[in-house]
Parts: sequence; C-alpha cells; structure tokens
Amino acid sequence: MNSLRFGLAFLALGALSACGTSTTESTTNDTDTAVGTDAATEDTIAGTDATTDAKDVKDTSAKDVQAPSCAARVGAYAIDGTCTGGASSITFGCMLAKDCELTWVGDYRAWSGPLKGNDFTLASADGSETFTGSFDTNSTGFYHYDNGSLTCDATIAYVDPTAADSLCCDVMTNDCKSGDSCVVVQETVNNAPVLTTGCVPLATSPTAEGAACTQSATETGCAVGNLCVRNTGSTGNDGTCQHLCQQGSECKSGQQCDIVADAPRAGLCDKACAPFADEGGGDVCPSGQNCLPTLISGDKYARSISTTCGTAGTATAGLKCGNGVYCGVGLVCVKSACTPTCDTKHPCATGACTSFGLPNASNLPAGYGFCK
Repeated sequence: MNSLRFGLAFLALGALSACGTSTTESTTNDTDTAVGTDAATEDTIAGTDATTDAKDVKDTSAKDVQAPSCAARVGAYAIDGTCTGGASSITFGCMLAKDCELTWVGDYRAWSGPLKGNDFTLASADGSETFTGSFDTNSTGFYHYDNGSLTCDATIAYVDPTAADSLCCDVMTNDCKSGDSCVVVQETVNNAPVLTTGCVPLATSPTAEGAACTQSATETGCAVGNLCVRNTGSTGNDGTCQHLCQQGSECKSGQQCDIVADAPRAGLCDKACAPFADEGGGDVCPSGQNCLPTLISGDKYARSISTTCGTAGTATAGLKCGNGVYCGVGLVCVKSACTPTCDTKHPCATGACTSFGLPNASNLPAGYGFCK
C-alpha cells in the first residue's frame, strides 16, 4: 500500500470554518491546524519539488478600480487573515466561476453567489455560512466570513502556478487543456507548502491504475484520473498509480476516498486499515507500516474519520514528530508529539481517549481516538 500522507485537511475540527480553525485538538506534523499521518507530504505526491511565491497582497482601500471580469477570478488564492477566538485563517483557497456566479472552495466545503461589480456575497448550500467581500484589483481582494459562531477577516492574492499549467482543476471532469491531466500538485503559498489540484502534461505512455510509475515534477506518468503516489517507505521516485476521487462511491468496492489536504475536492481511493490487530476496521498493515487516522469523503462530500496505512517510524510516545520524523506503530502525531491511539477496548494508560473531531467511519472500532 502506498504512503498517502495528505496533511488531512482538518481546517477546523470544531467549527469547521472555511476561513479558519477553532480546533480544540488536531493532529499534525508541524502545525496545529491539520490532521497528519506522520509522513512528509512532499514525499508522496508527484511533482512536489516545484514552488511558487504568492503575489503581494495589495492595499484593500483602493478606490474607483475597474470591475474585474468574472472569468478572471478563476484560480488559486493565498489567504492572510485572522479569526475570532484565537483561530487561525486557512492559507489557501480556490475560486471557480460560471458566468458571473462564483464558487469558493476550501477543501470539501463550498460557498456560491454572484459577483456584482467588484463585490461578492457567497453562501453555503444551507445558508448557514456566508462570505462577503470585494476585489480591489484583478488579482487581490478581501472578505469577511461568518458562520454564526466564528468570524474571520482576510485578504486574498492570486497565486501564479509553478507546479502546473493551471491550478484548481476538477479531478473527476479533468477540465484541463488537451494533453494535460488534473492531478494533485504542491505549491508554496505564503512560504508554506500546500497541496492543490493542477493541470500537468501527460507522459508519452502513461500507465493505468495500480501500475508502476515514476514521479516527475514536469509531467504525470499515470493515465487521466490517477495520481503517481510514492510507495510507502521509499525515498526514491518509484510510485504506483492510484485512482483519484471526490466521493467514496467513485472508488472500487471495499475502498474509501481519502481526502487530500488543501486541494479542492480531491482524494485518493484506498483501503482502510485496522488500528488494532485484535479488532476489525480494515486490513492489518504490513510490517514497517502504521495504521493512521485519515479524513475521508463519503456521498455528498460528507466527511468522517477513517484509517489508512502509512510509514511507521521509531519515535516513541511523547517524542517530537513531523518533518520526516515518524511515530512508531500504535502512535499518531498530535501537535508535533507522538501520542497513542485508543478505543473502547484499548484505553489510555494515562489521559483520556479523545475524538479526532469528526464522526468516525462505520468501519472503525467503537471509541477510536487518541490519548490526551
């Protein structure tokens, strides 16, 4: 099984805002705003050595600017903002457009509404969350986010792609130019790596799902609809083509759709693993691999916690993890420290067994979480 290391977009384990996080607890390599699986993102995704610098955020007080065209709004945006209650703003989002109807997508959540002149008002499908904002130039703007309990104010600045021909494509429709494939790529936004979708040239002879591939920063070696994922534990460029998805129903029977952090509605089909060998929940991971929490997308983009096999390291409970330092079997990286996983039948030696913040998938044993 391949190392999936997504960063796992828990952009808010509590309020689940698209603008920031009010998490009470999160699992990550080196930040407190994403759930991680103990492996480096840059070690798994094809074409991850490319970087980009977001354009400077311009003065949002500009007056009498020309109204931007609706089509010009499409693309990736760096975000710089603050939220109430000490929550941090997310760093990246995608803007899509059809005619003058804009859709803002942050991981698996989306808000839509019209662009009128420079101004926009976007709302979630149920109307419980809103964005109101304005563009001050064709490439910069600002917004105010409100979900009733959390508010955020942020500036946005267009990100020029460097790892792909264009960013924020749809992995299921492959809305790229002829000869390109929509895959997951890594960009640098506000001096931090993020994973997003991008249109990348296809190799001359791309291989099918499940076949061997070689990672490259300039092209994708897998057929359209697949991503070359580095093999677990490998330090080279050897990988396996893995099917892209947006919902679990798009994967084969017995598979789940593991969400890729930051990327707009992108995941990889994979199998769940059993977090404890004496219980169910999925396959037992091979030697040298660790069963780790992952965020999955079900039907209608409903998100929940499941598990997947990833690289097992040697770091013990309480030791620092992240940046290539992996926790040992039975441990997960929480706030940059290795922490035991637990469930009803496997209680914590110290502390309380705590939920990862979203509903657990039906395959998991009762009470699955981490020791806090």
